[in-house]
Amino acid sequence: MEFYKQYLVAQPDAPEAYAEYREALRDLEAAADPRPVFLYHMALTYHKLGNAPSREATMAEAIKRGLTKANLHPLEWGDYQKLLDAK
Repeated sequence: MEFYKQYLVAQPDAPEAYAEYREALRDLEAAADPRPVFLYHMALTYHKLGNAPSREATMAEAIKRGLTKANLHPLEWGDYQKLLDAK
């Protein structure tokens, strides 16, 4: 059963994962950190939750404040590109 739960949480649409993204978003919004990398992580969380308007606004703000691919860890580059390409 534990393996199944871990599998579900690893799935982007799993209810458990959705709940974890909601909790993460509450923490991110409460922190209200204006640094570009922080805003990128908030935009990514909005993306995972399916909130396109907030994702777009937050990603735009991160870029406005200087976010570039070089600011991120190489493992984050794929998600960074997804956010740039998302419509």
